[in-house]
Amino acid sequence: MSSQFVLVVHEDPSLLDGMRAAMSDGGIECQTVSTVAAAFEAIQRRAPDTVILGLDQFGDRGIEICRRIRTQTRTPVVAVSTVHSQQFKVRALDEGADDFIEAPFSMPELMARVRVALRHRREMSMPADETVLVIGDLRIDPSGHAAAIGQRVLALTPKEFQLLALLAKQSNRVVAREAILGAIWPNSKSFDTLRLHVSQLRKKLTQSVDAPTIVTESGVGYRLSDSGHDVEHR
Repeated sequence: MSSQFVLVVHEDPSLLDGMRAAMSDGGIECQTVSTVAAAFEAIQRRAPDTVILGLDQFGDRGIEICRRIRTQTRTPVVAVSTVHSQQFKVRALDEGADDFIEAPFSMPELMARVRVALRHRREMSMPADETVLVIGDLRIDPSGHAAAIGQRVLALTPKEFQLLALLAKQSNRVVAREAILGAIWPNSKSFDTLRLHVSQLRKKLTQSVDAPTIVTESGVGYRLSDSGHDVEHR
């Protein structure tokens, strides 16, 4: 069985040395890089089981990098930052981080968070007992984490897929904004991220005339309209 693989993106040499040692002691294979380019090259060569991303070195680009990683892989991302701001933490979590650690932190705490992320990764790779949803030309496979309109596979981020699957399971019923946030962004109380994801998802769905549409129920939530098609469970 191959060992679990963690990619660390950080610029502090002493911290990287400590992480490598802690990972090795825990039986975890670890690669450390200090630049964005090196990080994405590493991800392309071998998909990591978890990414530890130091946000501070990238300044305002840190959140954007987190978002880019999330759009390319389902791998859990543990964000690390010296910024002690609830708003910054919520932004990082909204944009793709699965966990957020405020520095300074102890190595045992970091390793505990890594073990949780690795466990989540294993759970994601396990087959799920969920039926495929078919609405018109739209087909959603929760266990395979895939969606397609006809023969065209939809390029969805993990959050977009979660949103689409959630609305599809309640097709033609209004799902409250608070319920959606609680299910997909449990650490956020802002509806801005939800609105952005709905807008992006709409654009991807409207490329087919026979795909369901997302209807806004003003001040309440969202409803996936099946355009007269019955929802099939396969």
